[in-house]
Amino acid sequence: MKKMNLIHIFKGILKLPVRFLKTACGIMMIFMMSSCEPGNFNLSCENCFEIKPTEGLLSIRLSPFNENDSIAVTVFKGKLESGTVFLQDTVSGTGLDVWVPIDYFYTVQAEYRIDTLIIRAIDGDRVSVYLDQTNCSVPCWRPRDGTADCRLR
Repeated sequence: MKKMNLIHIFKGILKLPVRFLKTACGIMMIFMMSSCEPGNFNLSCENCFEIKPTEGLLSIRLSPFNENDSIAVTVFKGKLESGTVFLQDTVSGTGLDVWVPIDYFYTVQAEYRIDTLIIRAIDGDRVSVYLDQTNCSVPCWRPRDGTADCRLR
């Protein structure tokens, strides 16, 4: 049995088609770009804070409605059954962004009035932050904003 030395191996690699090498390099680049290593291209360090935030954003999505009609929106801290009202407002647009304390679940109830009929849309989400210790030069806090979709379907 002959021993293969480095020269024989290298000559074998040179004989591979160029197309195969290009494909292999392309696949390696995709894996490198999607890895979870520092320098990840998917996460921006601009939206990462060295000091832990105390508030996060709760985005409430509403259905378009007549300009003259407003939608009654109630934000509950916790589940709807808790009855702890965080905010009550009337909105005439298609959405509302509310800054809320983090690490809580929020339930949103939107009331649409059509003549004498009241239609309620209810949804909820948790607003929190997490500590990112790998993607930026220093550990930092990233927001996990919440979304409540109270659109009519």
